[in-house]
Amino acid sequence: MPFPPEIEAVVYGANRAETQCPGCGLYVGPVERCPACGGRAPKRWPIRALKYGSPVLALAGLFALVAFARAAGDPEVKIERLDARMNFARVRIRGKVAGPPRLYESRSGSEDAAGSLQFMIDDGTGILRVRSYDAVTRELMQAGKVPAMGDEVAVVAPYQHRAQGDLLLLDSALALTLQREEPAAARPLGDVVRTADRKRDEGKRVRLTGRVSGPPQFGVGNVRFRLEDPLKRRISVHCPEDMLKLYGAATDARHWGGIPSSGEYLSVTGALDYDDFTRQWILLLASPGDLRPADEATWKADNLGK
Repeated sequence: MPFPPEIEAVVYGANRAETQCPGCGLYVGPVERCPACGGRAPKRWPIRALKYGSPVLALAGLFALVAFARAAGDPEVKIERLDARMNFARVRIRGKVAGPPRLYESRSGSEDAAGSLQFMIDDGTGILRVRSYDAVTRELMQAGKVPAMGDEVAVVAPYQHRAQGDLLLLDSALALTLQREEPAAARPLGDVVRTADRKRDEGKRVRLTGRVSGPPQFGVGNVRFRLEDPLKRRISVHCPEDMLKLYGAATDARHWGGIPSSGEYLSVTGALDYDDFTRQWILLLASPGDLRPADEATWKADNLGK
């Protein structure tokens, strides 16, 4: 049954030879072979080029988009700009670790459960929690990526806006890079105690040579001892128990084999932290390897220049 002229003009279009089978007269539309008789209705070359080139262009665009995303990477943002609108966005934040890390034991009872690791990052505009759970915590421990106060870190992780407090949730050990300053020379212990400035020196790693003064003391979550120079000026050194657990040195600070004895000479590297309660500087260890043996001659030379 033929179409009315006004409908036929719309159905077959301006180029009837491309939309109607030359053999049986059936409307074939965009296909090039008639489904009824097998006759061919070839299309103009621009249409054929568009038809067969579209998948190629789509794939090329997809590869270009992937390449651009990899080159651009995750956006680097400041903590002060994070809000609920960026919930679950993957971001990159650079800053310093503020305070020692905390390790919360897992309640799952599994032998592979390493617990929850948490530390704070300060980028100068704000402070944000960074957290990892069992599998990622174990990856960090095995990779030696245990953050400590004063470390320069870059974190790439999903941002989570929560009522209990915002955080970055680490999903891989590769998402954390850290750089720890290693002082080239020891500073006189007395100069640090007398001249350290909170704005300039808090979180800064220093190396001190001292003699252990008195027996170690065990507090809540740490073991501490005092170092003194030849003029009896002292500073308290703190070894966080969570740090010992993260390095596999001890599960209880009291059973740590690295606890120094009174009168022992040590070279100690750690981050300066000001204790608001005692109004004194303390030295926070980043790892058990921050304690090294020294001798009396080095003790005097590093503190008195003799």
